[in-house]
Amino acid sequence: MGKFMMLPVATILMASGAAAHQTAPTTPPSVVAAAKPVTAEKPICRSEETTGSRFSKRVCHTKAEWNAMAADGVAALEASRRPH
Repeated sequence: MGKFMMLPVATILMASGAAAHQTAPTTPPSVVAAAKPVTAEKPICRSEETTGSRFSKRVCHTKAEWNAMAADGVAALEASRRPH
């Protein structure tokens, strides 16, 4: 039984020794933040209630997208008020 217990202990010790001797990478880590576009807007999230459900749904868009959707809604309302 003693030999069977020594095998896992020896394996763990060898693995920890190998991990301790690893050197740091010589190349600096790349900066991920620089890859993001500069014009990216922060998303604005709102809760929208769905008909037939007690739960609200979280919807996220940029400010420009929210403004475009509002303008589309106003245009649709005005189009429905015009006489044909």
